[in-house]
Amino acid sequence: MIQGSFSIITVHFNAPEDLAGLLRSLEGDEAVAAGQVVVVDNGSDDQDQVRRLLDGYPWVRAIYNQQNLGLARAANQALRLTSGEFVVHLNPDIVVLPGALAGMRELLTQHQNIGLVFARLIDTAGRLQYSCRRFYDLRTVLCRRTRWAGRLWPEVESNHLMADWDHNSLKEIDWAQGAAFMARRAALPQGRLFDERFFLYFEDVDLCLAMHRSNWAVVYLPEATMIHAHQRASFGRGINRATWEHLKSLIKFSMKYHGLDVHEKSQT
Repeated sequence: MIQGSFSIITVHFNAPEDLAGLLRSLEGDEAVAAGQVVVVDNGSDDQDQVRRLLDGYPWVRAIYNQQNLGLARAANQALRLTSGEFVVHLNPDIVVLPGALAGMRELLTQHQNIGLVFARLIDTAGRLQYSCRRFYDLRTVLCRRTRWAGRLWPEVESNHLMADWDHNSLKEIDWAQGAAFMARRAALPQGRLFDERFFLYFEDVDLCLAMHRSNWAVVYLPEATMIHAHQRASFGRGINRATWEHLKSLIKFSMKYHGLDVHEKSQT
């Protein structure tokens, strides 16, 4: 492990234009100079196109999977190739703004009780994304997955998204979307980034919960701002692959923790 350094991990699937934007935003970063950027292509349809793209960034260590292994498994593949004291996970649709990674690293260095720090996410128009969340309960799931429940209990989704808070201050949180965060390697549960039982979705909730239960703080840092071209692929389009994967992960999460109300229950 290299003290004080950070390694960057990205799992890519069928979004080469997004990935190119992320890599351009990382050029000149110290992680690049240290050879600590790993991109996993998770079985994209046109892997030759991805190879041509990554050939233009010789500081990237690339892994090419022949099939989609899921986010968690691919991220753990990349983790094993890194050695930084801190581990950064970035979705391909992230653009890293100047100073964001350095600020996250400084926070982790100064506060030894923090295990995870999440960036402030904005969309391409500069508007805040409500990426910080409170833990789920049954009503939250219904409101997030069905329109009728959202109309019946409008306050539930607002509470889940922490819309009562201006997001302009450092804050300990339950969890946040895993699109952009920095983790302390020593705090990672069982030495892995994500639990591989989750193919897609809920791996970020699970990681944050594991941190909490090991007495590591999970925080949001507004000064660490990144652009996120996020779309809720599993909402509003009927039953598609993303919807199905979200449902499967919800069931697995509920089985792992014997329900959705995780505040008082023991991990299994």
